[in-house]
Amino acid sequence: MKIKHFLAMFFLFAACQSQAAFINFNSLSETSYDGPDSFQDLNGSTSISSDGLTATITGNAWKAFTGGNFIIDSTTVLHFLFSASGNVEVGAIGFDNDTTAAVPDVLKVAGWQNYGTSVYNYVLGSGTVAISIDIGTLYSAGTYSNIFLILDKDAGSQSLSLNFSNVELCSSNTECITTGASLTVSEPSPLLIMALVIALLPMARRIKATKK
Repeated sequence: MKIKHFLAMFFLFAACQSQAAFINFNSLSETSYDGPDSFQDLNGSTSISSDGLTATITGNAWKAFTGGNFIIDSTTVLHFLFSASGNVEVGAIGFDNDTTAAVPDVLKVAGWQNYGTSVYNYVLGSGTVAISIDIGTLYSAGTYSNIFLILDKDAGSQSLSLNFSNVELCSSNTECITTGASLTVSEPSPLLIMALVIALLPMARRIKATKK
């Protein structure tokens, strides 16, 4: 097989695989996110880094970022870097298809208040930590259009903040930037088989022509 044919097949194969990527908050639209009693998004603000990979929320803020295409299946793991400052009541992350909180979908990673599904217990003063959540075991499989971030602090000083960076959803059929893991392919997809057939057709025609 000629090198150019091998390269063509390789790139076709690579093109048919899924590759995870860090969520770019700059590519999404920010809006208020309602809690169970509504009017939760008060006296808070959000700032996004220039590269879109870090979201910082301060005060008392419930924010949704809409317009995404976040696919979750039973194997999906949510990875991100996280830090917090101040006496947080609830610090959480999650995905949905509207802008109203469903309590079980609120994945709490920080705070003393009993709310949502507790998946991590961040200790103040820990600095930035890497968090991995088996979200595929907590969410129904499907496609979600929104990611939400919650910093709840209703009483007392609101001089506090949360940072979410390098947020990534990784499944068994995707390559993962966070872990460096390669995807697992159990069998070639119909799309891949079709692409390889198309790539090999010119070579087969040439072989047939040389035999005449």
